[in-house]
Amino acid sequence: MRPDRSRDISDVLGYLPYRLALAGGWIDQPFVSRRDPSPPGSMVVVSVEPQFWFMERAGICIGTRNIAMKLWNGSLPEGNPAKLVQDLYAAENEGKAEPSGSQDMIGLVYPGISRLDYDFRHEGGIFPRHIESCNDPQTAAWLESVIHILPVSQRPEGYNPLETKNLDPGWIRRLGQSGTACYDAIVARDIAALGASMNECMLCWEAILPGTVRHGTIRIDLLALLKHYQSRYPGAMYSGCGGGYLYVVSDEPVPGAFHTKVRLSRGLKGCAGSGTGILPVSPTGVSPVEGDRLQGQDGPATHGQDAHATVGRLLTHSPRDAQRGTDQGRTGMNDRPAHVIVYGGFDDLRFPEVRFLEEASQYGPLHVLLWNDALLRSVTRRNPEFPEEERLYVVQAIRYVDRVHLIEDSADPYELPPVPGVCPGAWVVREQEADLAKRAFCEEHRLKYRIVPDHALAAISEDTSPAPQPSSRKKVLVTGCFDWFHSGHVRFFEEVSELGDLYVVVGHDANIRLLKGEGHPMFPQEQRRYMVGSVRYVTQALISSGHGWLDAEPEIERLRPDIYAVNEDGDKPEKRRYCESHAIEYVVLKRLPKPGLPRRQSTTLRGF
Repeated sequence: MRPDRSRDISDVLGYLPYRLALAGGWIDQPFVSRRDPSPPGSMVVVSVEPQFWFMERAGICIGTRNIAMKLWNGSLPEGNPAKLVQDLYAAENEGKAEPSGSQDMIGLVYPGISRLDYDFRHEGGIFPRHIESCNDPQTAAWLESVIHILPVSQRPEGYNPLETKNLDPGWIRRLGQSGTACYDAIVARDIAALGASMNECMLCWEAILPGTVRHGTIRIDLLALLKHYQSRYPGAMYSGCGGGYLYVVSDEPVPGAFHTKVRLSRGLKGCAGSGTGILPVSPTGVSPVEGDRLQGQDGPATHGQDAHATVGRLLTHSPRDAQRGTDQGRTGMNDRPAHVIVYGGFDDLRFPEVRFLEEASQYGPLHVLLWNDALLRSVTRRNPEFPEEERLYVVQAIRYVDRVHLIEDSADPYELPPVPGVCPGAWVVREQEADLAKRAFCEEHRLKYRIVPDHALAAISEDTSPAPQPSSRKKVLVTGCFDWFHSGHVRFFEEVSELGDLYVVVGHDANIRLLKGEGHPMFPQEQRRYMVGSVRYVTQALISSGHGWLDAEPEIERLRPDIYAVNEDGDKPEKRRYCESHAIEYVVLKRLPKPGLPRRQSTTLRGF
């Protein structure tokens, strides 16, 4: 009887790919990324074809793949890859105290070699804020040839790599940078840089989570084995914590090792879609050019050049473009006055989010459709950092926002829900959240679809708040760091503004560092001034130019306020004596949150 050679090994193993994680691993975990002082931090995943059976408990995401096999009946379905990732994330992590990172799911769903950029300020670090993928066949072939895979051992039963955590921000920064360096090295086909990035990643693992390479349940000297190969080849790293496989970087044979094949097509069986070059992909939706080949790229795309330029031309423009006749839709809705809509969770309002609101408001009266807690939980697969009442209060306090509407959990994040009194004329999204489904919705409903490019959000105007107008009200001054902006700051400004026109002097960086120590402030003075000036209760925001607890003295002498207001934490003898000697009324307010909201402190939110 002749053997049947028509069957593919995938008929036995299933048609779902496996995932290799290269440098930067663990940055996808929120407890790590929240300590990153220079986000985003990156890691690299590679989707590989199912050519043979990998060991379980070896860092190849077998557990995630097994769940996907059941969820999708053995093969990767068609559809929005971001939605598939979210569905798989929810299926695997339901009821887990320590959830698996989203990089496992992304590595299975997204083809090619992908860099995942994690920023705790985006979706709480659960999902990356940006995915950049390389599907170039020559680059994939090069990587296949230089990555040699050596079996080591399965993770032992009872093993827990998280028993000891040294979450030093410096090491976490280096971890995220190792992922960036790894991806750049792959795109450049630089074997020395690739090896160096993997060696760097292992140093970070050992420093941050020593249990990844040293643990009482591990019977192999993983560090000695690692250093042996690192000393003989450009680089080496483990497939996951506790061993698994050892990835060795070499352009020469490595005894006992095998190679694997990068999956470049979107699906392995019955799944359409493929591409070449490097595609920026939204974490909350497929790349807006998903399935379209970027023209003019016969070889590997250069990181950050051709592909980005092409996608940028296709997708993004600034609000000023609307004034130059680049509208892509009609107002509709019987030509009633139209509102500009933004739609999202706004769970942790930072500088980029407020800049986005400012840019969106330039199209017209801005209405924010704010996800309630249940909807935010459904979309992001995590609990909100801040409850809906608090998010509602803070967003409504931003001067660029006309109205905020709380949206119930039955809504679809890819379609604008009907809201009484709201007449949508345009849907404005950030570049990283642009999505074909959103564009199609706007075309179907004759709405303008606007994308604010990421680079536009980096600029800071000279002064956010409007120029002060002549007023008969008293002039009130407050000072402070205002580093991690929160609802308590908004409430303080709201209360103080009842005393008169509010002027806020934000401490300059050097003085904050002098008073509070290294690591402070987290955000630079221009961003802190911008955030303060964006609050509708503030007449003007400035940066101090003095030193010590009275660093605002030059500004006080220039503004000549009637009242100097502080809360209980800011009450200092130096400030009180200064006001007495200059005939300024000194007011101390109790530090109380808005009724119904939790008490907030920057120290608690910052983590130090």
